Amino acid sequence: MVFKKILISAFLLLTPVCFSMAYSFSDNSGLNSFAEKTGHSEQKLFSSGEGIASSIGIIIQYLLSFLGVIFMVLMVYGGILWMTASGNDQQVEKAKKIIVESILGLVIIVSAYAISILVINAFNFQ
Repeated sequence: MVFKKILISAFLLLTPVCFSMAYSFSDNSGLNSFAEKTGHSEQKLFSSGEGIASSIGIIIQYLLSFLGVIFMVLMVYGGILWMTASGNDQQVEKAKKIIVESILGLVIIVSAYAISILVINAFNFQ
C-alpha cells in the first residue's frame, strides 16, 4: 500500500517535468515573434546593451516570483494542516497561524513593491 502511494506521488510529481522537457512553450506559443514585431525583446540579465537599472528590475521580478511561490507553498501547507487536523485544536491553531502570517508577509511584500514604484515614478528616476 505504501509502495502504491509512493508510485502515484512520483508519477504526479514527474509528469509535468516530462511534458515540459518535450514541449517548449516559449518556442511554440509565438510570443517571442510577436514581441519582436512590437519592438520588445527577450530580457537578458546583465546584457551589454542594457543598463544596470534594467538588470536590477529583472532581479526584483525573479525575487518577487520566488516569494510568490513561497507564499503559495505556505498556503497549501497551512490548508493541508487544517484539513488533516481531525479535531486537534493545536494543529488547527498552527495552521491558522501559518496562513495568517503568510498573508501578512505577502501584504508587506506587495506594499513595499508598490511604495518603491510610487517613489520611482514620483522622482522620475529612469
